[in-house]
Amino acid sequence: MHDNTYLPEHFLRHIADIMPTHLSMDAFVASCRRPLRRSIRVNTLKISVPDFVTRMAPLGWQLDPVPWCETGFWLTRADESVPLGNTAEHLCGLFYIQEASSMLPVTALFASERIKHDGMLLDAAAAPGSKTTQVAALMDNQGMLVANEFSSSRLKVLSANIQRCGVTNVGMTHFDAKVFGQRNWSLESIKEIAAVQQGLLESAFHALKPGGVLVYSTCTLSLQENQAVCQSLQDKFGDALSVDSLASLFPGAGQACTPEGY
Repeated sequence: MHDNTYLPEHFLRHIADIMPTHLSMDAFVASCRRPLRRSIRVNTLKISVPDFVTRMAPLGWQLDPVPWCETGFWLTRADESVPLGNTAEHLCGLFYIQEASSMLPVTALFASERIKHDGMLLDAAAAPGSKTTQVAALMDNQGMLVANEFSSSRLKVLSANIQRCGVTNVGMTHFDAKVFGQRNWSLESIKEIAAVQQGLLESAFHALKPGGVLVYSTCTLSLQENQAVCQSLQDKFGDALSVDSLASLFPGAGQACTPEGY
C-alpha cells in the first residue's frame, strides 16, 4: 500500500469498535499502509533448505526465517535487476513467492498430530497454488491432495505452479465450492459473507472423517466472519468437535491470539 491509500471511515469505525483496548488505531492504520516484506518459501520437493541457502548466498540473498514456517523466509536481494519471478531458481521450482501470512494456515493444519502425511487432504479454493504446493511439500508427495478451483482461468496458473514445483500427489477438480470473490466492504456484505462462510465451514466439517482436522482461515478482521462463524459450528455440533488453541503454534503466537485461541 501507499501512505495515501484510502481507508473508508466506516471500515475504520468498525475496526475501532472491535479493537482490544491495549492496541492503537494509529498503529493499525500505519500497518495497513506499510508495504509487505517480500517473502518466499523453499520448495523441499526439489531442494533442502540448507542447500538452497548455500546456493543463493553468492547472489547476495539475505534470508530471514519466518518463525511460523520452517521453509519460509523474508527476502532481501543485493541485485534486483532480474525480477524475482524470472530467476532461474524460481522458474525451475526451487522456491515459491508467497506472503508470510499465507504460510500460516498450512502450518496450523500440520501442527495437529492427527494429520497423516500419507492421508487425503482437500484445498477447497486452491489457485494460484501457494497453499497447495506447501501442503504437498509437507506431505512429501505422499498420500492424496485434492486441489479444487472454481475459476476456469485460475485453473491454468494452479496447474502451472503444481507442475513447476514437482507436485505429483495432487488431483485437480473444478467445482463450485461456494467461494466468493472480492466485494466492496460494508456491514451488510459482512452478514451475507458470514452466511456463506458458515455454510462452507459446515460442509467441510461434514466432509471430515472421524478424528479429522479442520482449519478455518479468513482474510478479514470482522468478528462476524471469524469468531462468530466458529461459534456457530460449536453451537450446532457441540461435543462432536473440539477447538485447539494456536497460542503455541510458533514463538510469540499467544500475543496475537484471541481469548478463544484463534
